[in-house]
Amino acid sequence: MKRWILALVAGGVVGGAVFGAAATLGGITADTLSADSVAVLSCDTDGVTTSYTTAYEAAISAYEVDDLTVDGINAACNGYDLKVTLYTAGGASLAEQIVVGIDATTEVLDFSTNNVDAEDVDGVAVVIDEP
Repeated sequence: MKRWILALVAGGVVGGAVFGAAATLGGITADTLSADSVAVLSCDTDGVTTSYTTAYEAAISAYEVDDLTVDGINAACNGYDLKVTLYTAGGASLAEQIVVGIDATTEVLDFSTNNVDAEDVDGVAVVIDEP
């Protein structure tokens, strides 16, 4: 089975909601959540972008990653599987979500039940895997 991987690692693709929230909170900067991309997919050679929304979660007394949007998926990837992992600066996985059979150029993944503190996220790994 051919596998094509697109890794999104530390850079600056942060959604307006996160940037707006970060701008209003002392000590939190827009680079708390970030990503960069290197395209290595045959179905999507120009890469994808990610953006986040956050919500305050009383259970962890912090802002958590609520939804993560993967945008700019090439239609040639329809039917492929999408896996997204949030990870720390040391590379430890914080949470992972999978979409089986991509069918759109934008996929929204719900991370709200994972209670991931947005401040702990240093990067995002996105894999588009040929079925």
